[in-house]
Amino acid sequence: MRLNRGTRIFIGLATLATYLLPFIAAAFWFLAIFGIIAAIAVACPGSGRCDPPPLLALMFPLLWFAFVILIMLTLFLSLALRIFYHVHITLNKSASDMFRVITTIGLFFVPFIAEPLYFYACIWRDSPPGWAMPPLAVPTAP
Repeated sequence: MRLNRGTRIFIGLATLATYLLPFIAAAFWFLAIFGIIAAIAVACPGSGRCDPPPLLALMFPLLWFAFVILIMLTLFLSLALRIFYHVHITLNKSASDMFRVITTIGLFFVPFIAEPLYFYACIWRDSPPGWAMPPLAVPTAP
């Protein structure tokens, strides 16, 4: 199954994004939590009236919303990529059956290893490397 260069780059960037987006979402989560702490520290410096500025009070909901959106985007993208990889593995006849079976099982148990491995071996390259190709048929004697 051949893909054009633009599709290959898109699949590669989407695969990379599924690994980077959780870290970005965690950064938004920490910013939201520290935003609450900063809002309390700035608005309530001591005893007395606690009146946070409106922009500081909006920081937590906005960062929390960004966190939730990034997590949902990561889950959707991961599911879509998993479906794409399974379909591609099923339709790809240029790789060996053993490599295809191993990467299929790997997509269930260790997708963070199997996806980049299969992407490099069968999607990015025009033909699979020697270790992923089927063995040559050995002629039998009549």
